[in-house]
Amino acid sequence: MYWAFGNAWLVDTVFPVSSRGELEAILPPLVQWAAIVLKTGAALLGLVTLTAIARLLPGWMVKTARVLGWIAAAIIVFWGFTQTVWFALAKANVLEVLGWDWTERSINGHVFVWDPWFLIWGLVLGYALLASRQTKQ
Repeated sequence: MYWAFGNAWLVDTVFPVSSRGELEAILPPLVQWAAIVLKTGAALLGLVTLTAIARLLPGWMVKTARVLGWIAAAIIVFWGFTQTVWFALAKANVLEVLGWDWTERSINGHVFVWDPWFLIWGLVLGYALLASRQTKQ
């Protein structure tokens, strides 16, 4: 949300840009807001399925949220893992990341900050969904 509201702090750790204008050329505001909605939705899936909120909702809604939660966890883990490995290989000069003139700072941001956090987020969501499953007795 910070970037979507027009700020540019740390954006160069994700994209090889030096200004807000360059960011908007790569990632238009509509795309930024769509990402915010999707990430917030993935976070809310965890709240709906893993807290007392689930007891207030109809069973079909909780089951749907859990299925969507598993899908979100799989996508987030896949993204975090593949991006971390991809940029780590680029950092090690094993392969080249195409598309832009990637800077050392943006590659480091992907390897050491952003992509590992996605991996952790997905693993935690998956673990929480697994640990909170209802067992039939």
